[in-house]
Amino acid sequence: KTGYEFGTESADEIFKAMSWYKDNMQKAHELASSGYAYAKANFELSDIVNQFEHYLHSKISAAK
Repeated sequence: KTGYEFGTESADEIFKAMSWYKDNMQKAHELASSGYAYAKANFELSDIVNQFEHYLHSKISAAK
């Protein structure tokens, strides 16, 4: 969904990945865009802070 996984210690695996990229550039760009969107949605610092702040407010309100 979000990338192409391969073993980094294997020259053969790296060669296969690079060959796949050469033969599937459009799909590779789609995977890169999908990976970027996933990372932005799940790891953007301001979003994480907002979610945590919302969580704290809900816990504090529930305790009152």
